[in-house]
Amino acid sequence: MRFQRLLAFPIDQWWFRWGLVARLAILFALAHVYDVPIFQDASNRLIAGQGVYAPFTRWLAQHGEGYFAYPPLYAYMLWVSGRAAAIAGSHWLISQVLIKSWMLLADLGVFTFLQRKSPAAARTYWSLWIVPLVAIGYAQPDLWVGLALAAAYGLARQERWTGVGLLLAAGIGLKMTPLLVVPFLGILLVQTRRWRGLWQMTAALTAGLAAVWVPYTLVFPDALEFVHIVEYHLTRPPVGLTALSGLRLLGDALWGLNALAGPHPWGVGTLALGPRQLDVFYTLAPHLGLALLAALALVRQWGLARAFALPLLAFLLLNRIVNEQYLLQVLPLLLLIAPGIHARLMGPYVLYVFAAGTPLRFFPPQYGLPLLPEMLLPEPLRSLGAPWFTVALAAATGVATLVFTVRLSVVAYALWRGDRPTPRLGRSVFLTVKQQNSRHSRLRGFACLLPYTRVWSDG
Repeated sequence: MRFQRLLAFPIDQWWFRWGLVARLAILFALAHVYDVPIFQDASNRLIAGQGVYAPFTRWLAQHGEGYFAYPPLYAYMLWVSGRAAAIAGSHWLISQVLIKSWMLLADLGVFTFLQRKSPAAARTYWSLWIVPLVAIGYAQPDLWVGLALAAAYGLARQERWTGVGLLLAAGIGLKMTPLLVVPFLGILLVQTRRWRGLWQMTAALTAGLAAVWVPYTLVFPDALEFVHIVEYHLTRPPVGLTALSGLRLLGDALWGLNALAGPHPWGVGTLALGPRQLDVFYTLAPHLGLALLAALALVRQWGLARAFALPLLAFLLLNRIVNEQYLLQVLPLLLLIAPGIHARLMGPYVLYVFAAGTPLRFFPPQYGLPLLPEMLLPEPLRSLGAPWFTVALAAATGVATLVFTVRLSVVAYALWRGDRPTPRLGRSVFLTVKQQNSRHSRLRGFACLLPYTRVWSDG
């Protein structure tokens, strides 16, 4: 009976039905043009008895892009999908659907978890249509990481530290990001003298990571190649939802306008301007930022919400690479600890998802569609409109990136301050937008940058 209540979806509600239809449509019709074929290839290698880390260097040299770059837990999922696809006939659509089904399961898992904790947060999550597009369309395991982190936070509030360690190990087994939370939880447990909880979490985390890595190491000989993948990601140029990437894109757009207005020939490959001298910032910023956060946590004791959320938000702000799916790692946690605070991120986030690259990248290559939307136009319009379209996309992406970075900074600051009064606003930064506009009319133009929520807990 308890299990039935746990999986009791509100199928009679119109908002749930529409959300489910949208998710099924994405599952069967959309797939990222580059990422999903990579996962299909990795799945085929695994069922053929070959590892997924050895091809990374060769693939990077041939294609200029990375190959499978995740810890082994996601590789096990792909192995299961590959086996099931081989039994079902190995058709490309069946293979893609089986791989993306893991993300649909994570999506349903997040909804079920939030439904138990806060039905309002669950409905908000289910209504965010951009989430299934990014989670299922990309087929990347970020939403599984988000579910593991949110569930670990829930268990930490119940003092169930063995479960916290196992869930963190599962998250690290999918992506390395949850590793950032571990030292801050350790600081909190030491400060509160919960030595038994510290031992339980450490032991469970160690056992969980061993359970993730040992089977792959015993079966495949290329486990050590994962070190090269980490080195590659630590030295990549800043791209994605980073401030430097946004500045570069705006520089590209300005250069493009100048090229269109002058005698210079147009070429997308020449769009390479930007403040590259600031690259050193993204080399040092993650280390300095985490060191500063650790110092703040040592000086003043944090609650669980800060210990979980702030390292992840710092990662999104300071990491060299912040792809759009990374937000899904922290979104379930934000919906749980600060309902409504996510809303200030959604506008620029959605604009970035559709402006960065091309919306046609969500269609599988088997459809035969071009990657660039202007290629769908007849030739005269294509020649005239392609340069302007590229400039407009670069400008929109750059603006969306910078606005997202500013708003994410305000969200992180608000979570760090908690519900403490501020001199400027006189009360909490966690006022609703209506309260902000009525009580502080002179800040009306700045109110769009402020996060808002009615309930927040740092327990």
